[in-house]
Amino acid sequence: MGLLFVNISVGGTLTHFAAPPVLMVAHAWDWSFSFMLTNFGWKAIIGILISNTIYYFLFKKELSLLQKKYALLRLKEEIQKKYLRRKQLETSFEKMETIISEELGFTKACSDIFDEFRKQLKVQIEKQIKDESLDTALFDEAFDQRFEEIKLREMRKTLHGLLPPDKRIPYFDSDWNKREDDVPVWIMIVHVFFMMWTVINSHTPALFIAGLIFFLGFAQATAPFQNRIGLKSAVLVGFFLAGLVIHGGLQGWWIAPVLG
Repeated sequence: MGLLFVNISVGGTLTHFAAPPVLMVAHAWDWSFSFMLTNFGWKAIIGILISNTIYYFLFKKELSLLQKKYALLRLKEEIQKKYLRRKQLETSFEKMETIISEELGFTKACSDIFDEFRKQLKVQIEKQIKDESLDTALFDEAFDQRFEEIKLREMRKTLHGLLPPDKRIPYFDSDWNKREDDVPVWIMIVHVFFMMWTVINSHTPALFIAGLIFFLGFAQATAPFQNRIGLKSAVLVGFFLAGLVIHGGLQGWWIAPVLG
């Protein structure tokens, strides 16, 4: 990763519009694309080639191991897309859940265990209270409600599949972005529209922010067809660029005289 970032940074000297330091002086000093390429660019290319060559020979063994992992990943993706799709197995697993729950009696066995544990715990608490004026019916109701609350919370963590569908918490699929489902064409068209909107209105904050908000709403409304949006990386890049603007402006005391 370090080598990659160095290559990207050094590669910014190939043109007069990529690297921020070059961009600041390119217009004032009349540095064109050909000027950058003939004075700095060819040196950057040589440096990139040398560093990558040295890196290759130093880590040749590690790179060969990565090749095996890459081939395995490609084969897995091919199997996933062509031969073993997720939807083909969903029905089979749903039937398996019914077999475990009903035919094997697993749900009833768990229920009997919980009932026995409930009775034992209830007897222990009744002995601890020792209040003759206690309303037995009210105590039974309060105890049952509290026991069901704890039971439901623990089953959601450990025995999620044995709960009725209306009591199950939504499943968070950590591999959601790796699914092989086809994306509708109209979804892709809307994405292209929002990208064009962002580029066109990049210097108009009101329209830019409005487009971002509408896109987030669209992504939420069409969540079954969308990958999860990770805003953390984008926000960090935004803070980085904001830092360049803020701190770059503070360098005016010496840059302005240099630029004339």
